[in-house]
Amino acid sequence: AQNGTYQDVTYICVGDSTRADSNEFKGGYLYTDYLEPDLAQKNVTAKRYAEVGLPASEFVDDNDTSKRSWKHILPLFGDNQGEHTILSLSLGINDVLYKDMQELQTAKEQLENDLKSIIQKIKVEKPDTHFLLTMPNRGYDINSTPNAHINLQLDHQAEALQEVYKNIAEELKLPLIDTIAYQTEQNNWQEWIRNDNNQSYHIYYHLKPFAQEIVADYILEKILPAD
Repeated sequence: AQNGTYQDVTYICVGDSTRADSNEFKGGYLYTDYLEPDLAQKNVTAKRYAEVGLPASEFVDDNDTSKRSWKHILPLFGDNQGEHTILSLSLGINDVLYKDMQELQTAKEQLENDLKSIIQKIKVEKPDTHFLLTMPNRGYDINSTPNAHINLQLDHQAEALQEVYKNIAEELKLPLIDTIAYQTEQNNWQEWIRNDNNQSYHIYYHLKPFAQEIVADYILEKILPAD
């Protein structure tokens, strides 16, 4: 796409409210303000299918009448079979949210099965699709102390999401962007939370523009050519 060989390269993000525009937390900033303009400079068209509250367990549904079914992203591919399409999956938050430790194990197993089913179903329709696993945001409750119960829950959910995405990437040999590890380790996450005067999070998994730009830069670093 960058050198003009292909004119129809498309990057499609599938996500929930952390990627959607129609939400008070404005998760779509990550794309409209950061990723989409940079991709456009490389001659790549960015598209999104992001719905508030969307879990993988609903997106996997084959029901044509459901506006949240995986089938509704097929028109975003255009006429090709996916050969010039990168499909980035960032689902899972709403599959593990509010789950305690006992429930989380079952939810984790179901999420892994649902994501693999989604990939397989899309492959049947668009067999040449280039899949990219982009982990969802990790969560944090700015109204709780670092050791509060809710943040311990969010930590466990982040670990579950990481495990699921890593398992799928390894099994299906798919590229993986571990944004959770980046937020946790490489970006010195806890220090970032303490010193930004609550500029990072609205609540739980929803990043403010300050933090979205940092995460967007990391994603772009992984998908764009160095030059």
